[in-house]
Amino acid sequence: MVENLGVASHLIQAHALTNLKITGPTQLHFDPAVAVRRDLPELHQILEKTIDSITPQERYQVYQEWVLVEISGLWSSRKVITVCLIVLGCAALVIALISLWNRRLGHEPAQRHLAEDALRESEERFRRLFETTTDACFVTGLDGLIQLSNGAAAALLGIGSRPAIGRLNPATFLREPGEFANLLNRLRESERLRDHPPGFTDADGGHHPCLCRIRLVKDPEGGETAIEWIARTPREA
Repeated sequence: MVENLGVASHLIQAHALTNLKITGPTQLHFDPAVAVRRDLPELHQILEKTIDSITPQERYQVYQEWVLVEISGLWSSRKVITVCLIVLGCAALVIALISLWNRRLGHEPAQRHLAEDALRESEERFRRLFETTTDACFVTGLDGLIQLSNGAAAALLGIGSRPAIGRLNPATFLREPGEFANLLNRLRESERLRDHPPGFTDADGGHHPCLCRIRLVKDPEGGETAIEWIARTPREA
């Protein structure tokens, strides 16, 4: 309801209406006043003098007794506006984060497909180059077992069509005993050897002098995974 502050505060205190709260002022103006009949000018003068004789302390006591009440902050317009702005700001931030997340999720499948296509294309190019090169190329594990080889490597080692993947070890075909272990130690120091001249002996006992590029392959974390061999005969070199 809308009521004069003096009347409302008096009724609240007089009747112990503690569940009623004054929430704030309105734009309406109401100035209480005392009126005296025109035929009683002496009374008007007496009232004026009496009001003028009231000290500020007495005015405060009267105001505290009859008018001063607690103003509830529950529906403070400033607080309501502040809370609404905070809520709207948080909601806008959440919506923006969700929108960015959804946009990122929408881009990730396309980027993943592009990366997979590029990887497949790179693998195909590598496989075609690996199979068609005239150099003897093979990849071995750290234990020396052949993991991958091309036709030129099969011809160099004289293994023909016999299965070599995971079965044969280049250490078997190196002329010097223990040379594979020495090569592995050198690779761990420099990671790469250029024009290294190991001597290969094929399955039939024939000797094949070669110049080899040998590289220690590592994963992104730096772990050793394999050894890559590219061998050329001196005439080809």
